[in-house]
Amino acid sequence: MRLDKLSSTFLLLGVCLIYCTAQSTDETVIVNTAEGALRGRILSTFTGLNFYGFQGVPYAQPPVGSLRFKAPQPLAPWEGVRDALMEEGACSQPGQSNEDCLYLNVYTPQLPNETNNSPLAVMVWIHGGLFTIGSSTVAMYGPDYLVEAGVILVSFTYRLGSLGYLHVDGTNVSPNVQLKDQVAVLRWVQRNIAQFGGDPDNVTLFGQSSGGVCVTYHILSPLSSGLFKRAIAQSGSAINPWALSTDPNERAFRLGQSLGYNGTDRQELVDFLRSVPVGDIIDHQSQIVTEEEYVRELVVLFVPSVESEVVDGEEVFLPDHPYTMLQKGEFNNVPLITGANSRETKRMTDVTDESGWEVVANDMERFVPIELPIQRHSKDSLAITAQIEELYFGNDTDLHDLLVDYINVESDIKFVRGCHRLSLKVQAQSSQPVFVYQYFYNGTLNLDYSLGTGIMTTGAGHGDELSYLFYQYMFNQTAEPGSTDEDVLIRMVSMWTGFAKTGQGCRERKKRNLNYDGIPLEWKPLSESDHYYLKIDTHLELLTDIEQEKMSLWESINTNYGNMW
Repeated sequence: MRLDKLSSTFLLLGVCLIYCTAQSTDETVIVNTAEGALRGRILSTFTGLNFYGFQGVPYAQPPVGSLRFKAPQPLAPWEGVRDALMEEGACSQPGQSNEDCLYLNVYTPQLPNETNNSPLAVMVWIHGGLFTIGSSTVAMYGPDYLVEAGVILVSFTYRLGSLGYLHVDGTNVSPNVQLKDQVAVLRWVQRNIAQFGGDPDNVTLFGQSSGGVCVTYHILSPLSSGLFKRAIAQSGSAINPWALSTDPNERAFRLGQSLGYNGTDRQELVDFLRSVPVGDIIDHQSQIVTEEEYVRELVVLFVPSVESEVVDGEEVFLPDHPYTMLQKGEFNNVPLITGANSRETKRMTDVTDESGWEVVANDMERFVPIELPIQRHSKDSLAITAQIEELYFGNDTDLHDLLVDYINVESDIKFVRGCHRLSLKVQAQSSQPVFVYQYFYNGTLNLDYSLGTGIMTTGAGHGDELSYLFYQYMFNQTAEPGSTDEDVLIRMVSMWTGFAKTGQGCRERKKRNLNYDGIPLEWKPLSESDHYYLKIDTHLELLTDIEQEKMSLWESINTNYGNMW
């Protein structure tokens, strides 16, 4: 998975943080929270509907100095009224050095002091970006569609890369602080969202890509128990191969050595890393990828890890391997929507021509799951390679067909199989429904048309569903009235917000009104005997056994060659 391909999207955000924002009025409003009073603004959607925005709200102390690599610390209350009128900057990432970045935003269509309406459902958004880049800015994640549908949106920034996932056993580093930042947000919502017109007992956690992975980690974590009622994981699963580090200590020393630390003492390493300018850490964390990791496209090294030791009595987020916790049923029992897009990696690949294909063709063994306990070039590894090559590439010889085959196998390895496996494991142990989807729609709001893609092909790439859930001010475009794009947008918003409000799997709008309840369309959850999934395209279609032959191959590889989850 290429970080530079995803970065092309987020590099645009620097400009958009300045020029892209919801339309605002001069009117302000004050809300009291447990930490102090906040002054927000009255904003309006692109259609002219007024709502309230509170931006740049701190949810923890700035994680600077001795608090670098530490769990988020509670804020002291402030006196007077604090302005919450503008977004704060993204957390440290390539091109940006900003450790004071633990802030959230609240967008609500109503406040409790002006209406007798019931409290609103709340949707808490976790942005994606391979755990390493990204932001919650309205440039990419405008609240317009969601507030028009009658829900409250909470978005936020959290620590990224090694600042979010450094893990060194036997030291005062708190592992998984990115995930613990997110817990701090969920706790803030429980304390305060009623003051914004929201229902703390009706919170849906949703996210995409690494944000979707984080959602599934919160389903697993005892720290997140009781903090949300429902979950939506888009293109992300805790059992994706890139979503868990099995050797965090080695990676931490690799980072330290690249920055000039040559010792072996773990606490000395941590003290050294706390003294290094944050920009140097960001620059070096992407330069320590090994050749083998690069070939397998595991280019993001700082990701969640199991917390095998308790640090200074701190709370533990991930006490065991995700797959073990799923097997034992040790997770939060909440309704879940999960799924992936039909051609996730079509914009991530740099294999776009004959020379690129020749590199792949000469090393088909790259598709053997890196987490399998077998050696490269071994008899077992070559046997797996042959099975993958036969199923995904067959007898294709046309270059374009081969490149599309390559996208398909990469998409399944990196996204689909993990999402599929997680859905089955949760369903087997949970009393709550699990709804599965696959998103196919290739419309004019897709990122292909905004960013371009290396291989023009049908189907939806990574993140293509986002412009049908969020108004993206960075592209300043929405669906044409009466178009298929508008139909898909209305369906997506209504399904996601309908789930947040009621826990039902699907509620298709028949009118062009995002807050119209419409006629329910039954989206059946998984069962032991029927593996239903919703195909989301120009029309909705309920099918069974998503990519059955391909998923069966990965299951058989897992069974025959070792547990890879």
